[in-house]
Amino acid sequence: MKDISYIAAVIDTFLVMNGLGVLAALLVFAAMLMYLQTRQRSEIVSYGLSLRMGMRSSRHLAAIAIEVGAMLADRVRRGHRAGDRRGPAHGAAA
Repeated sequence: MKDISYIAAVIDTFLVMNGLGVLAALLVFAAMLMYLQTRQRSEIVSYGLSLRMGMRSSRHLAAIAIEVGAMLADRVRRGHRAGDRRGPAHGAAA
């Protein structure tokens, strides 16, 4: 199939798009790490106070996991919604 030039161009285009998608995912992951790092100082204070009030550290970890999971789910939902705006037939040959 690679001997047909237009199919080879389409394959190469999708390889580039796949690479850009991976780079975008890494960028999002780095941004989330920076966000969490900036919140670390206030998180330490709230963690200390919650320990004094009787909250277990496992509950605190669960709360952080829920927060990060909710952020990821929201971004995925927004990405899907942005993709749906273009419509299923956008750019496709009928």
